[in-house]
Amino acid sequence: MDIKYFEEQNIIYIGDHKIFGFPWRNEKCPVCGFQKIYHEEYDGLFCPVCNIWLDSECGSADCEYCGNRPAFPVPII
Repeated sequence: MDIKYFEEQNIIYIGDHKIFGFPWRNEKCPVCGFQKIYHEEYDGLFCPVCNIWLDSECGSADCEYCGNRPAFPVPII
């Protein structure tokens, strides 16, 4: 998997997918050990290798972030 981070713009390219976000502190994915990523659009942490969210949604249907969060952080083609 090709992952590139451009710090000046907080942009991460995962393959052909552009995500606004950044590496989250020094925290690692509990499943694979890869660096956790913060996804700005959905206000959530995810692992780009496992393609899973690492935090739960807030539960509010009106939340502008969680209410639209897809099942997978990186679209599956």
